[in-house]
Amino acid sequence: MCRPGSDDHAARTAAKGHFMRWWTLIPAAVGVLLVSLTPAASAVPVDAKNMGWVTGLPQAAASDIEFLEREEEDGSLSRYAIVGNIGHGFQIIDITDPVSPQPVGAFLDPGVHYQGDVQVNPRRDLVVVATDGAPAATLGYGGVGNGIAFVDISDLSSPTLLSVLGGLGGSHNSTIIDDRYVYTALPTHIVDYSDPENPVDLGVAAMTDPANPDGPTVPICGHDITLDPNRPDRAYSACSSNSPSWQVIDVSDPARPKLVSQIRDSKLSIPHQADPAPDSSFVVVTDERGGGVSHNRCPGGGAHIYDISGTYTDGEASEANPIKIGIWFAPFTGTSGSGDAGEWGNCTMHNMTFQAERFLLSAGWYSAGAWVTDLQAATADGGEYQEYSGTDSAVPGTTTWGNTQGNIILAGDEVWSTKWTRFDDPVFDRYAFNSGLTRGFDVLSYDGTLPRKVARLAITDIAPDGVLSGKLDRFAVWTYEGWVNKPLAGETVTVTVDGADAGTTETADDGTFSASLPDLEQGSYTVTVAWAGNDEYQPNSVTQTLTR
Repeated sequence: MCRPGSDDHAARTAAKGHFMRWWTLIPAAVGVLLVSLTPAASAVPVDAKNMGWVTGLPQAAASDIEFLEREEEDGSLSRYAIVGNIGHGFQIIDITDPVSPQPVGAFLDPGVHYQGDVQVNPRRDLVVVATDGAPAATLGYGGVGNGIAFVDISDLSSPTLLSVLGGLGGSHNSTIIDDRYVYTALPTHIVDYSDPENPVDLGVAAMTDPANPDGPTVPICGHDITLDPNRPDRAYSACSSNSPSWQVIDVSDPARPKLVSQIRDSKLSIPHQADPAPDSSFVVVTDERGGGVSHNRCPGGGAHIYDISGTYTDGEASEANPIKIGIWFAPFTGTSGSGDAGEWGNCTMHNMTFQAERFLLSAGWYSAGAWVTDLQAATADGGEYQEYSGTDSAVPGTTTWGNTQGNIILAGDEVWSTKWTRFDDPVFDRYAFNSGLTRGFDVLSYDGTLPRKVARLAITDIAPDGVLSGKLDRFAVWTYEGWVNKPLAGETVTVTVDGADAGTTETADDGTFSASLPDLEQGSYTVTVAWAGNDEYQPNSVTQTLTR
């Protein structure tokens, strides 16, 4: 999000003549509860396809939204939404029954501060709140307007402030890397929160550039930094500018991150968020074109897709050499939630997330509402590749990647985030959750297609005696324990050598399998392991070269 009051925001809005319309809402949030205890009245969508409004809790200036899952003493699971607020901390809402959300507790800060980005560490019962300045004279968190706050949520009904770390130059967002380190953004500081009551700023992150190892160090450009749930040693950072646009970062040693690659793409106006696909084959970088200012030309921004695995570019792309393969725009042509008709409105892409194990992306689009798209493949109609130049006067181009599955626009909408929970529960596959600057917290139903999930198939070893071993498991899903991979047991795996049948084997309870290859003479062989998939998961195969 481009911060109102900053130099870059002023430059982008000078021609517009006004700031974002939600700016005037912040004073109304001071001194009141964050959400109404009374559910919102029924909302009639301005426009909708395969999505519906279920219920909501009104709240002024809701911003980011994250989720928490806890195991109760009886073994049941309780689910919660942590909803940030521009001006007043965050609210905790019980969504165990998604059609009947209930306020549980709130962290109410006595000051007025900007952003309210929230990050949750369920293993340590902590919420990290980022703030990068204030629109009023009173700064939040005891006078600290540029930093992060650590809040204990072990008692969800009464969150407790543990500490505030200021002097970070403006914490627009933060990202929890592990149980010890958190990265702030704009600029990116590395913070050691081993003791959350006494966090330590380790300074601005500096990395060696592999393209110029003897040159100056490179900072993490982070506007938003996202960890790869399948690879905890990888993170992706969107830069909010084009010098560079986004980065791939090695965080295997979080205190000493390393640059893997950085990409400059002039077609991005404000690179806002960079998230990996569910199988880590590509990265989606969103463009908050215009910074959320009113009267951006729809569809605005969009999702830019880059192959980092070679899956879509015949092996040419890698994380060291990302290659752009397409772009997706919300096909918005009607009236926005704020009442702007036609192609104009407060209309650009903002916060998004993939559904667990699926290529199904949900995204908030300010007054253009909430959108869901399947990003697994190129656009079905083979749209012409026509990107916009990134200027306000240019006409956005045609979608070339992804297939839109649903959307909903509610009257008065200014959607900041539309997210799936990523809970390992099929009930929640049919619900997305909105946090918005005008409406607050909304529960949305999704009735569109649920594509099959992705699974990981790997050859872990081919021993000299010809015994092949491997593993088949689900990709990472979120549980109250953290990111975990779950095995797929009792599945038949087929083995071929140079295309010839070499037998089948079955996965054990832990997802592992082994097979004896036929006697082979000296030479080089192509060994392929394949799984046909099932009703829930897509087929997969993996190939490795064997030399004897």
